[in-house]
Amino acid sequence: MRVAPPTGDPATDAANIAAAVAAATEGATIKFARGTYLIAGGTIRLSVPGVTLEGHRRGTTLQGLFGDEFFFPYFELVGGHQRVRRLTFRDMHNALSIGEPGTPVGGYRVEGCTFRENSAPILFFGFSDEVSRITGNRFINVVVPFNILGKTVHFRENRITSPDPAASPLTGQPFSAGAVFADPVSGVCENNVFEENTIVANADGFLLFAFDGETCRRNVIRDNTFIRQRVFTTDDNGSMVGLIGPGVERNLVEENELRGSEGLGIVVLAAHDNRIVDNEIRNLPGQKETFTPFPGTAIFLDEATSGNRVKENEFKNVVHTIIDLGTDNILQDNDDDDRDRDRDDLVAQAVPRSMTRAGSRAAEHPKLRFLRDRMTR
Repeated sequence: MRVAPPTGDPATDAANIAAAVAAATEGATIKFARGTYLIAGGTIRLSVPGVTLEGHRRGTTLQGLFGDEFFFPYFELVGGHQRVRRLTFRDMHNALSIGEPGTPVGGYRVEGCTFRENSAPILFFGFSDEVSRITGNRFINVVVPFNILGKTVHFRENRITSPDPAASPLTGQPFSAGAVFADPVSGVCENNVFEENTIVANADGFLLFAFDGETCRRNVIRDNTFIRQRVFTTDDNGSMVGLIGPGVERNLVEENELRGSEGLGIVVLAAHDNRIVDNEIRNLPGQKETFTPFPGTAIFLDEATSGNRVKENEFKNVVHTIIDLGTDNILQDNDDDDRDRDRDDLVAQAVPRSMTRAGSRAAEHPKLRFLRDRMTR
């Protein structure tokens, strides 16, 4: 199926795309022409299984128009085994809404796309054992590249950058590298993988949330590189990973590298029984106020944490290596490369617990409130 070439008229371009979608049969490829389509008029829904949306080899841009439809998705993929490849999405809140809450259908793919000046370009729902893949994409000046509510999404080899933070819609800054929540039907998120991604100058990294009977478990955050993470406001931590809430459990954070941050490295609030292993964290000056206390800390575990295993991590040029205020967390064989420097490494016994209460309110985390508000609009 071929979409008519772009006309420059938003209503006409949207109608031509909708017509191609309506005519598509199972397994069809909908091919866009070269150029920029302007889109207005609401959500285009793809319900036929196996359909591919494919951009032109010489470049196709789908450009949204902020207005009454701002908080609605431009494309809604619900058929399963659908694919989006080689398209640029620009000036949108939510470019792609994928799947539906509680559904066992998966197998979606988003590959080789570019998302520019989007608020939350990818919103993923579902509870399928089939792997869905978000691979080899670029996210430029976006607020939150993805929100995943469910399981079995592999987010790999993507690049997230903010060369012009003020161009990020709504906030005027990046917010995080992505957020993971429980599926609203089952109350579970699990088996998601975030691997070999590069994140530059974001306000936070990958954030996992689970509260009030929810469970977020068996997710893997491995071999990602974070460079020059930033603190724009006191709601930011400049982190590479945040495990937030009592339902966040049995996840693996392994072999990630943080090359400089204005805030903290890894933040664990109320989560339990997670493994934080063999990460390298360096160059945390701790000179800006952050949401979580003790900026400049490589790994922070608040007083509500328990049973987390933190081992074989490496630190260099950080203010504090590990602050552990929890119960029965296991700290083992972690390496400080600056042992000869005069430093003030804090341990749980040295920190008055009252100092952390204002910063450790996992259930009141400002980014949790913001993300939930945007997903329910």
